[in-house]
Amino acid sequence: MLARRTAVFRADQEGITLGPEVPMRQFSAQFFSWAEIKKITFYKITRWSRTPGKQPGTYIGIVPRTPPTGAARRINTWRLDRGRLAAVTAAAAPGVPIVEAGKIDPWTSTGRAVLRELGR
Repeated sequence: MLARRTAVFRADQEGITLGPEVPMRQFSAQFFSWAEIKKITFYKITRWSRTPGKQPGTYIGIVPRTPPTGAARRINTWRLDRGRLAAVTAAAAPGVPIVEAGKIDPWTSTGRAVLRELGR
């Protein structure tokens, strides 16, 4: 029997890959080349919501240069070395900022604006 592990996150010289997110019924990975990425956002949802992808937790979001959709993944169940991500981003795409959006509430207009930019 063969076992296959899927990466939940990968950043390299080509771009960023976000792995599948099963609770969101997102069963395939999403790849964004550095040329497609406008910014990388970290945020924390503080208030419970029944909407998938808006549950409390810490998230990484990829905001594309051209809409319609970005992507986000919850990072509470795995560790992300933000220093290594910053180093890879600086080497591969120095013009792509990494933004800390802080705590957001999906029930407020400010929180909804952050999520809308990510396509959530």
